[in-house]
Amino acid sequence: MQKKIIIFGAGYHGRNALRVCARNKKYKVIYFVDNNSKIHGRKILNTKILSPAKLKSINFDKIIVCGRFIPSIVFQLNNLNINKSKLLLWGKKEIKLQKRELNLRSKDCVKSLKEIMQIFNLYQLKFWIDLGSLLALIRKQDLAESSDIDLVMNYNDLDKIKKICDLIKKKNKKFIVKKENSYYSKLLKKKIPKYVLIKKTNNTNYEPATFELNIFVKKNNNFENLAKKKLFTKNIWSKTHYVRYKKLYLPVTYCSNTYLSKLYGKDWKIKKNFFNKL
Repeated sequence: MQKKIIIFGAGYHGRNALRVCARNKKYKVIYFVDNNSKIHGRKILNTKILSPAKLKSINFDKIIVCGRFIPSIVFQLNNLNINKSKLLLWGKKEIKLQKRELNLRSKDCVKSLKEIMQIFNLYQLKFWIDLGSLLALIRKQDLAESSDIDLVMNYNDLDKIKKICDLIKKKNKKFIVKKENSYYSKLLKKKIPKYVLIKKTNNTNYEPATFELNIFVKKNNNFENLAKKKLFTKNIWSKTHYVRYKKLYLPVTYCSNTYLSKLYGKDWKIKKNFFNKL
């Protein structure tokens, strides 16, 4: 008999959990639940999204918790009096794509990245591979294993970034441009827009190639990575090195190891199944 499954979170990790469940005859996903009230009532991959408050009135066997915020979600479920025996905590290994889908997504990511690099080079927009994508690149992992590819750019080029995104939105039918929640700069004491580029695809077996355009800010002798909310006392991006990745040469900071250590701790080289300690 199939177990009735609910997945907490309708984002990237939750959607991959749904794909895993679809391959397992023991599981039947009946709903997503998500804290984002703006998507309640909608359907993603033919699965309805509900508020976590509805859990008390739903008959289910297990609830899958995965992604970046497992500890806080477990705390929330505990406050909703959800029995711990019903929780399935899934890490990166549990929701990873099958080899075929990973290879297809990898090809899409590489092709899309090449196209984006050509556009950026045409407008002389300088960028570096950043955050989790830099982590994967230095570890020699496939960039397609992560939810998106992180690119970082100088705040001084913000007008150029806006112009390029507007042009892509109007003229390039291959990409969707999203302007998401703004970053907040502590150094500048104001909000900075965040742009995301998504490659259009009809394949629902894996997530589309997605690129987050991160910003770093310089003020006096301080430097700020807005996505990570980290301050540095030296210019991490003063020099550029290039790392070969699937026939592409990708720009990275000259001090990648030191940078990653400050972002993720001294054990950044260790591949972890969960984003946070449980």
